[in-house]
Order: sequence, then C-alpha cells, then structure tokens
Amino acid sequence: MVGLRRFSIVLAILLSLGLIIGGAITGESYVGSNCSGESQNSFSHLPVQEEALKDVPENGDVVYIAVYADGDFKKAIANALSEVVRRHGLKPVLVDNYRKYDLKGRFVVAFFPVEGTSKGFLSREVWLSGILYYSYPGDVETIFNSTLRYSLSESSIDEYASRICQTSEERAVKEGFRKNECAVAYWWNLKAKVGILRKGDPYELIAEEVSSALGNMLASK
Repeated sequence: MVGLRRFSIVLAILLSLGLIIGGAITGESYVGSNCSGESQNSFSHLPVQEEALKDVPENGDVVYIAVYADGDFKKAIANALSEVVRRHGLKPVLVDNYRKYDLKGRFVVAFFPVEGTSKGFLSREVWLSGILYYSYPGDVETIFNSTLRYSLSESSIDEYASRICQTSEERAVKEGFRKNECAVAYWWNLKAKVGILRKGDPYELIAEEVSSALGNMLASK
C-alpha cells in the first residue's frame, strides 16, 4: 500500500508538471531570429552640374511592392507592407513582374527564398530567411541583378545586404541621380511561434516584424 501511495504521489506530480509545461507552451507567443540587421546609405545633390542631375523616381508618391515568398507568407507580408506605406501617406501598388517599374516610383521588395513551417500538437511555428529592400529612386535594376548573382547564407547575408546598397549608390552616381536612398534589412531564420491557446497567426507576426523595418526606413528618409 505504501508503495502504491508513493507511486500515486509521483504520478500526480508528473501530471501536474506536464499540465504546467503544456499550458506554458500552448499559451506562448514569440518572434525572434538567429541574426538580423540593416544596411543603408543616402545622398542628395551630387558634386556635378545641377542641370545634369536626374530627378527620379517619376512619381515619389507611389511605392511599388514585390513580395517573393510562398502562400500565407506572401499574403501576410504584402498586406502588412501595404498598410505601412499607406500610413506614411503614400500609395502602395503590388506588382509581380517588377522589372518594368525601374525608376517609376519608390520600390520595395521582400525577398525570402528560405522558409518553413511546423505544426505541432501544442503550437504552430513558421520561419523564413531573406531581405527587405527599399529604394527611394525605385532602383529595380540593382536588386534584380543582386538576387540573380548571389545566394544567401547565414554567414554572408550581412555582406549581401551591404553590397546591394553599395551597388545602388554606384548606379546613382554613374547615372547622376539627384537623390538616392537605399536600405536593406535582413533576417536569418526569422521565427514566429504561437501556442494553440493563444489568439494569433504566426504568419502575421512575421509580417509585422518585416513591415516594422519598412516603417523605420520610411520614417528615417
């Protein structure tokens, strides 16, 4: 009887711990990444003749947005970015074939070639890796060529972001843009997890993180 009672006590303790741990997991919600950062540069009025400078974009009140991600990621990120653009008094235009919009308006691309999802018994988890690119003059050419030439990895993504802005500045100087603003935010393994007892969508948590970076870019320019 003593042994049975002792077993019952141990079992009750284990069950209680399981409920506590399970409750914590099912009720948790977080967003985090292995690494993240931002690279940016800007200038106005290059040291050349004023009349030789090129005013770009054609319409600075329009922001063309391209999102390269799959399914639920694409929808959530596109909606969040559009909302941030509207909040800054600008007009968002979602595009797919973005090459024809070079220098037409400001340009934003969310490029996330690495992504994944996991749905467990107690929580849902999603993650992705990639960059968010913003260009005031609408420099589509630079980001298009960069995504073709370079592959992303955790060890090189910061250098990749820096190289994009450097290339954008080189183009701006060569073609004589009156004003150039470029910013690239990057994340590796940006992860969102939501317990089944929490009201929330992990895709929307990811989208909020990405769109927050765009908000900072627009506010600082």
